[in-house]
Amino acid sequence: MSGRHTSFATATALANRWVAAHMLSHHLGQHVVELLMAATYTTHAGGCRTTPASPLGGFFAFLGLLAEYPFALRPLVVDVDEELTYGALQEAWKVHGLGDGG
Repeated sequence: MSGRHTSFATATALANRWVAAHMLSHHLGQHVVELLMAATYTTHAGGCRTTPASPLGGFFAFLGLLAEYPFALRPLVVDVDEELTYGALQEAWKVHGLGDGG
């Protein structure tokens, strides 16, 4: 991920630092934070319409993801290789009884 997005590593470090500072490390481990950050860079989750270009932009996208993604309603699919289409995601959601995912 860092090879494609130069701000990813620093943004992930910021997110991990924020999680630790808020004593949430027992709930969100480093691997989870890294996957959530990958989601902000690949699926534009967290309200970010474009790929974050700066570490601060990536961190804000991470916070937006935590605040606004409906985790209780549908799983967050992290497509690290960016190979899934929206149609494939919709099909997976339908198979698991989640409607269109929206």
